[in-house]
Amino acid sequence: MGISREEIEEVFLTSLERTMKANYRLGVIDESSSEDDLRFLIGAHSLSFRSFLSFFVRQNSGEGKLIYTKKAVLEILKGVYAISPKIIKNLQKQYAGNELVNESMIKYVAVGNIQNPEDAIERILKNIQKLKEKYADNDLVNESMIKYAAVHNIQKPEEAIERILENIKKLKEKYADNDLVNESMIKHVAVYNIQKPEEAMKTVLENIEKLKEKYANNKLVDDWMIKRVAVKNTQNPGGAIEKILKNIQKLKEKYADNDLVDESIIKRVAVSNIQKPEEAMETVLENIEKLKKQYADNELVTDRMIKYAVTMNPLNPAKKVEKMLSGKEVGDFNEDDFSDEFDDLDFEDWEE
Repeated sequence: MGISREEIEEVFLTSLERTMKANYRLGVIDESSSEDDLRFLIGAHSLSFRSFLSFFVRQNSGEGKLIYTKKAVLEILKGVYAISPKIIKNLQKQYAGNELVNESMIKYVAVGNIQNPEDAIERILKNIQKLKEKYADNDLVNESMIKYAAVHNIQKPEEAIERILENIKKLKEKYADNDLVNESMIKHVAVYNIQKPEEAMKTVLENIEKLKEKYANNKLVDDWMIKRVAVKNTQNPGGAIEKILKNIQKLKEKYADNDLVDESIIKRVAVSNIQKPEEAMETVLENIEKLKKQYADNELVTDRMIKYAVTMNPLNPAKKVEKMLSGKEVGDFNEDDFSDEFDDLDFEDWEE
């Protein structure tokens, strides 16, 4: 085709930049994305780019007139994406009524299974069912952990769960005397850093100390926020805190006249939805109204329980209420109590 290596490299970088920007706008990646997330997306883009390039080479390898000119090939390659917004929209529509299929699953599948994302999701749903049955009596294995293993280890999800459980055991033993490390932190690190959990926990603890020193005089930045950010934003925890503080200010201004929105709700929404706090707040308010209607005749369900449920589990707040009613979980939601323990929400991160 007469295309030099330098020209290929140039169009590859142009197309990669477009892919990264498109995925940022879609919410596939953001400031809190890990190096593994970025490597995965770059790898997917590279495969897509190489596939297109190989296609053009094959098409132009015969005798006679070129089917694609050099200029046409370069222009098309510039537009290669690792993920198509259309694919995401189609999957969202197809699985709109399925509670197991959330935004994070759709985006991950769309990036990693460009050719047949529907088959991948169906495989994942089967994996989830198998894992639920196998680990039904294991209290350490919750639904969020199962979903993560089923999505990120589609070929061997059971091996992933076993590796995670080994990681949890090791971390519990190593940090048994460390008051900063609780079970939910351990679970999160064990799941999201399956290869090197001890290194990851070390980074988390270093981040906690740095953030405590930096924000020692800021009353808005409490231990709960610091722990949450240190665990979820290991690459740039300071940047995440600054974004959260801006979010808190915006939400306070926007909902100043709304009696349902107090400082505790604002803080949790701002922390758990760094990219789109206003959208998340609207979801919280919608869920509050739904739960009030659903439990209108149940005197045991208080406004405090409802607020706690919609902020701790925005994907399924009614499930959180039922857990509290059954006695499996005690919820106490007020302005000064965010609980030092993370929960299932921290695995999905409001559609992580």
